[in-house]
Formats: sequence, C-alpha cells, structure tokens
Amino acid sequence: MNWPVSLPLLIPFAAGLLLLMKRENLLWQRSVVLSASLGMLLSSALLLRRVLTEGVAATYLGNWPAPFGIVLAADALGALMTCLTAVVGLTCAAFAFFDIDEARRRGGFFALFYFLLFGVNGAFLTGDLFNLFVFYEVVLMASYALTVLGNETAQVKHGFTYFSINFVGSALFLVGAGLLFAQLGTLNMAHLAQRVMAAENKGLITVVASIFLVVFSLKSAAFPIFNWLPGAYSAPPTAVSALFAGLLTKVGVYSLYRVFGTVFAHDVAFTHGAVLAPLAACTMLFGVWGAMVQYDIKYILAFHSISQVGYMLMGLALFSPLALAAGIFHMVHHSLVKSSLFLLGGAIEHKDGSQDLKKLGGLALRSTSLSLFFMVSALSLAGIPPLSGFFGKYGLVVGAFEGGNGWLVAAALATSLFTLYSMIKIWRLAFWGDKTPPRADSKADRPVRALLAVCGLSVLLVLGLTFFANPLMAISKKAADQLKNPQNYIDAVLQSGRPVKGVTP
Repeated sequence: MNWPVSLPLLIPFAAGLLLLMKRENLLWQRSVVLSASLGMLLSSALLLRRVLTEGVAATYLGNWPAPFGIVLAADALGALMTCLTAVVGLTCAAFAFFDIDEARRRGGFFALFYFLLFGVNGAFLTGDLFNLFVFYEVVLMASYALTVLGNETAQVKHGFTYFSINFVGSALFLVGAGLLFAQLGTLNMAHLAQRVMAAENKGLITVVASIFLVVFSLKSAAFPIFNWLPGAYSAPPTAVSALFAGLLTKVGVYSLYRVFGTVFAHDVAFTHGAVLAPLAACTMLFGVWGAMVQYDIKYILAFHSISQVGYMLMGLALFSPLALAAGIFHMVHHSLVKSSLFLLGGAIEHKDGSQDLKKLGGLALRSTSLSLFFMVSALSLAGIPPLSGFFGKYGLVVGAFEGGNGWLVAAALATSLFTLYSMIKIWRLAFWGDKTPPRADSKADRPVRALLAVCGLSVLLVLGLTFFANPLMAISKKAADQLKNPQNYIDAVLQSGRPVKGVTP
C-alpha cells in the first residue's frame, strides 16, 4: 500500500473511532484532536510534496488493480485539497473547543467532525465513481448529524431540508452511475476516460454526463439548487458552520473539476460552454443578491458561499489552462477566507450575543483585533488587491477575455462589487454603528480572547495566501495541466499495482 496516499484517510477515520469510544472523556478528546489535526496536516503536506516531485500517486486496497479494485489516486489537485481539509479542520477544531458546549462534545461532536473529514478526503482521493458516491454518503451522514446535534428547532428544520435535497442528489448519482456502467462497463475514472475517448455514441454519454452535472451542481449549491445551503450553514454552532463553509461545497466543485476534466471532456462546447458558463453566471449573481438583502451575518456569509461557487464554476466552464488554474486558486482562497469569516461571526456573537446586524454596533471601538481581522477577511473575499481574493478573480477575468466571454466578465465584476457592498454593510452596522453594551444574552462569559486567537490564526492563513500566491498559483497551474492532459493520471491508475492472475482490464 502506498502510505502517503492512504494516511489522509486513515488518520481522521482512526481519530473518529477513538473519539467515539471515549466521547465522555474530554481530556482524551483534546489529545486525540490535537494529534489527529497535526497528523493530517503533516500527512497531506507530505502527499502534496510527493505528488509535485514524483508525479501522480496511486494505491490499491486489497492489492486488486484498476479497474476492478478500490483505488486511491492523488494528483496535484487531489493532494492540494487534502491539505486544505487539514488546515480548515485544524482551525475549526481549535475554535470548537471554546464554542461547542460540553453536552455536544459528550454527544460525539468530535467523532462526527473527524468522520466528516474522512469522507471529504475520501472524495478528494478516490479514483472510482462508485466510491465517490460512498464517500459522499459518509459526508452526508456526518454533516447531517452535526447539523442537528443539540436538537434545537432551527437545526432540525434546516437539517431535514439539507438531508432531503441531498438524498435526492444521491439517488440521481446512483442512476447516473448505473447508466454509465451499462454503457461503458466500468466506473473507474481513469478507465472511463479511456473508454469515453474511444466510444462511438458520444451523444448518449453526454446525456449521462448531464445527470452527473445536476448531481455535482446540487452538492456545490450552484444555481438553481442552492436553497438548502443558507439554513444548513446558519443553524449549527459556528465551528460547524465554518467547517461546512470551508469544505462541503468544495467537495461538489472538486467533483465537477475531476469528472468533467478527466472523464467527460468529449463535448466541451455543450457541457462547459453552453451549460456550465451560464450556470456560473447565475450562481454568482443570485448568490450575491441573496446576501445583499440579509441582516444576519451567518446568512450573509452563507449566500456569499453560493456566489463564490460561481467563480469556481467559471474556471471550469472556460476550460483554458489559465482559467482552470485561477478557479483552483480561488477554491483554496475561498475555503480559508470563508471559514475565517464564519469564525469571526461566531466571535462577534460570543462578544455581543447576536449576529443580527440590527442588534449590533460599536465593535470597532470595543475590539480592535476583531475589527482588523474582519476587515482583512472581508476585503479578501471581495477581491480587493493586493489580497489573495484578487489573484484568482484576475486570472478568471483574463481567461474569460481570452475566450471572448465578455458577459462572464461583466457577471464576475458585478458580483465583486455587490460582495464589497454587503461587506461594507456588515462593517457599517456592526463595527461603525452606535456603540452598544453587550446584550444580556451575550456569550461573553466564554473565553473570547481564545476565540480571537483562533480567528487570528485563520486570518494569518488568509494573509499567507497573499504572500505565497506565486507558489500556490504554480501548484494550481500544475493541477490544471493534469486535468487538461489526464494521460499521466490514467497511466498511474491503470498501470501501477500487480495484475490479477486470469483477469484482463
């Protein structure tokens, strides 16, 4: 077994089991969470280094080679996403120690937390469509349990909506997988890429590809199936909301990049140009319009999660090396920035007892650090140079101009302006508003300084993207090149491992 590929899955899975068995022991939880978080960070960094220096890595569970066995494969994109999982997981876990009450922690919160990370990394590393479905279900079960843990009315209501819509998506996933297997006789993505290129009836394959486009768009909260996201992101505790914002939609977007880059790239004019491009524009605009009319910080940020998915879809829709690289860069940027903003929203609630802008005010005078942290993250989300949000959007705009898609440029720039407007609204009402004392229901008795320290770490990561934008863009360009030219991925998956006697792929 190729351990560098397997460790990002084995560590969170083992941590989830240990935390489930010892969920009553809070000291044990701290030790396991710290060890697992650092272990995930180290293993994912080693995997990325291995992929960048030696090429695509693949391993087989049970030593059954593709396309028959369960294969894990990591290229630059998959390895980069596991690093993202580790970083977002670390900051959200640290925040959770001060945000999550003891009852939830004894109820298995951290076990569910790491099972979710296990499912997310599994989706990033699997080389098989059916096992992508399996990891989707792991993510769905763990995220649903985290959403309703605590059994509050809003949690149960929004959790039911979230589960129901995603359950329909899972059913469509199975339908698409069955139809694809019936046509091509395999679900291994590298093997599928070969057979799609050689298939005679590509029109029928495009029909099946459209089913997967619907499924992954639903998982990404793309237009028009995004109504599940604002409630699901606003109902749980802040640490859960930040984790969801950083990772959940990225699983869907990653799946679109992987499947429509590696497998379904046979009819780019239709799937990417005619379908994904308008989908990207509508997702950007409808998401940001939803954010502009909200007055709850969590809801504003949740709708911005939808609009920012549009930028990521824009990179895939344009399907040029520059646009793909910019889309991947923006995916990483958005994960860190949006989880940071959700954590800052939680710190505001702990300090003043509310995230309702109509009940806040004067924070700029009472918390300089909180004000500075929020300003940096908000301006980065809006894409104000020289912060990291500018680089991905700049690459997307240039890629759209090069492809003659001026209307996409207009949608992207308008979305950035509207994003800046809604961030200014938060600043004006919460930070520049009339000075108000903390509300009676404030959670200020919690260790706000510790929460701000975690927020500071998350903002440092956002700033790190600005200072290390060139290395990240170089990794993103390598990932884009591997998507555009998947032969190395195909060779690594289908040629590594020993053949099974008497079986011919």
